Amino acid sequence: MNAMGDEHRVNDERALTPDFDHAPVHEVTGTARVGSDPFDVARRVRPGDIAIIDATDLTRSAAAALVEARPGAIVNAAPTSTGRLPTRGGTAFADAGIPLVDRAGQAVLTTRDGRSVTVHDAEIVQDDTIVATGVVISPEALEALEADARKGLHVRAASLASNSLARIEADAPALIDGVGLPDTGIPFKGAAVVIVGDGPDRDAELRALRRYLRERKPIIVATGSAADAVAKAVRAPDLIVGLLDDVADATLGHARAVVLHRGTSAAPGATRLQTLGIVHGEYSSLLTDVDLATLIAFHGGASAIVTVGAAPSLRSLVESTEEAAVGAFLVRLVASERVVDAPVALNLYRHRYRAWVVWAVFLTALATLTVAIAVSPDARAVVLDVWDTVLGWFGGDS
Repeated sequence: MNAMGDEHRVNDERALTPDFDHAPVHEVTGTARVGSDPFDVARRVRPGDIAIIDATDLTRSAAAALVEARPGAIVNAAPTSTGRLPTRGGTAFADAGIPLVDRAGQAVLTTRDGRSVTVHDAEIVQDDTIVATGVVISPEALEALEADARKGLHVRAASLASNSLARIEADAPALIDGVGLPDTGIPFKGAAVVIVGDGPDRDAELRALRRYLRERKPIIVATGSAADAVAKAVRAPDLIVGLLDDVADATLGHARAVVLHRGTSAAPGATRLQTLGIVHGEYSSLLTDVDLATLIAFHGGASAIVTVGAAPSLRSLVESTEEAAVGAFLVRLVASERVVDAPVALNLYRHRYRAWVVWAVFLTALATLTVAIAVSPDARAVVLDVWDTVLGWFGGDS
């Protein structure tokens, strides 16, 4: 391989990292899929592609999305695990047998998307030029980082609680009273609501909830790219919340309401919605799409809110970014009286038989009894004895 000298250098970040045991040499060639957002990259990856991301302390849900796409190798510009958070993103790749080149630096993001690229050990090569060099970390080294992170978990949890107090003072109007939340025009009051996120358990939970969805006919809210999955598995969602780049035009068109949710910076999508003639609301916050949808449903008066593919836990909270973790903690605190996760809802839900089914069973039993009395003298005698006994209780005669 030919390489330009100024392009073949190890970035300063690698020099500050501990000495890692190197995994066996790999050489994988595939189409480059480049992006800072691992979820976005996962949606574009095809089996055998090279996924190039930029995600410090990669979460398990993001890693699961990438593993499901089956790339030939994964290259991260940032540290997949710093040892600060027990995210287990890197170990998910090791468990799936997918090579990981870590800490490749920002230069790797200049790799041309959609073009062939080769990962040779820790080198990323395109058009016979070494674009960047990272570190191939062994599964044992990743496990060591995860072990260190687990030791500091209690510190992170304490920080989360402290920062939540400051956040609730700043965002109390929206969190507690729903002030400023987008008006979707959907009649949430008194209704059951199902909110679908993009977590790794989404599809399995949707399948398990089919009877509930069919019988209760709840309002369905989908976030981001989950909208198409909901439309395929159940029906078009009533409300779609989030960045909408990956949502099909048909799904957007069938929704009763759309809310374009962005962070602190401007997000694409508004122009596309206008072109499609879709009236929509916009909202800017540091909340996740699921948390915003939960607030909208809760302050709209929903009687029950079931979350699918979005079950939080203490570990998932501390693994998230500070802003997302604090937001999720506070939203769950505010709406806790009405929010339940899909696995819990399945355990609590009781199948409701329709009236015609009950009547059919009753009439069938009555017809069977009538036939038995008509053709069997013994059965007729038993019924008459029972009838006489009942009349006797009330002082009557047969």
